[in-house]
Amino acid sequence: MRLTLFTDYGLRTLMRLAEEPTRLFTTEAIADELACRAII
Repeated sequence: MRLTLFTDYGLRTLMRLAEEPTRLFTTEAIADELACRAII
């Protein structure tokens, strides 16, 4: 299955939020984490 980059980041964001449902995330924190994962 091929995903658009927008869909890929959307799913990654949802999975990250689901890992810690009681934690509040800023948009900046999520963007920083996704950028690091994309490099690896």
